[in-house]
Amino acid sequence: MKRALEEQYGGEEELPQTNPGFNNTPLKFTKYSNAYMLVYIRESDKEKIICNVDEKDIAEHLRIRLKKEQEEKEHKKKEKAEAHLYTIIKVARNEDLVEQIGRDIYFDLVDHDKVRSFRIQKQMPFNIFKSVLCTINLRGGARCYLPLELSIKQINTH
Repeated sequence: MKRALEEQYGGEEELPQTNPGFNNTPLKFTKYSNAYMLVYIRESDKEKIICNVDEKDIAEHLRIRLKKEQEEKEHKKKEKAEAHLYTIIKVARNEDLVEQIGRDIYFDLVDHDKVRSFRIQKQMPFNIFKSVLCTINLRGGARCYLPLELSIKQINTH
C-alpha cells in the first residue's frame, strides 16, 4: 500500500544494473504520474470529512499561481474574441535581407519566421503603422521604410 501511494506522486527510481562489470553508475530516471486518487466516502461520514474551503485555506503560492492562470485564461479568451479585428504584418528590414540571403536562404527573399512581426488592428491606416515602425526602429522620420507588397503565389508546374 505504501509503495502504491508513493508511486502516485512520481519521484526518482534507480534501475538495477544489468552488466555489473561494465558500468558501475546506476541508471536513475524520474517517474511522472498524476496525483489523482479515487476516494470513496460513506454517506454517513460525508459531513465529517468534506468541508468548505476558504481562500485562507489555500497556500499563498497556490493562490498566486491560480490567479495568474485565471488572468492568462481571460487574456487568451479576450484575444480569441477580438482576433477578427487584428492582422499580423511581418516586416523584413534591409538588415534581415543581408543577414539571411546567401546564408540560410538562397532562393527566396527572406525567411518570414525570422523577421519581426506586428499584431495591428485591421482598421489602422498604413501611414500610422509606418510611423509606428519608424519610432520603434529609431530611424528618423516616416520615410525610413519603403513599403513593398509581397504575396505568396503558387506555381503549378507539372
